Amino acid sequence: MSILLPLKSVEAAAATYQYGGKDYSVDQIMSMKSPPSGYTPQVGLDSCSNRLEKSTGISGNAFNLIKLTEGGYNGMAIRSKGSGTWDIGKYSVNETHLKVLSQYMSPFDIRWNDCANGVASAFVLFPFYEASKKVAVREIVKNQDPYKAIEKALYELAGYNSQTEVIRRQYAKKLAWMLLRSIYEGDETRLWK
Repeated sequence: MSILLPLKSVEAAAATYQYGGKDYSVDQIMSMKSPPSGYTPQVGLDSCSNRLEKSTGISGNAFNLIKLTEGGYNGMAIRSKGSGTWDIGKYSVNETHLKVLSQYMSPFDIRWNDCANGVASAFVLFPFYEASKKVAVREIVKNQDPYKAIEKALYELAGYNSQTEVIRRQYAKKLAWMLLRSIYEGDETRLWK
């Protein structure tokens, strides 16, 4: 059972965020070369990956596949050329999710705290992960076609990146490449336990 809330449950977004008594806009936070004075980045997932997996029900291998595909890192903030929004942190959580996520954590943490970025990615990933599991099981049980199951499961998982059909299909291919790469480089990535 998941502790995650649906992303569409909160509509309000903060125009500014506070740290150390100062207000910052999203663009200011994302344009910073380093965290504000007094903020200590939390790098690495060692302290929280098991807890994140257990509390969300999302396989660590699915998180790993997203992380490998996104190629993010602690403190990353890259403006998307297409939408003009920011992709933030290790899992490249998109700025569009801040209106919900900022109810639970600050954009500073999403950017510079890998565990917080993992939690943020879980909020976004959860419905696509669940849909991915369902379609994979259906394809294997109903049609006994593991190739079609993988293709459809990766397409569902690709919703993490985009709901736009063309972009989602491209991202599903990137997921497939990363899955193969991880197999052949010895870093096994299974989608489910």
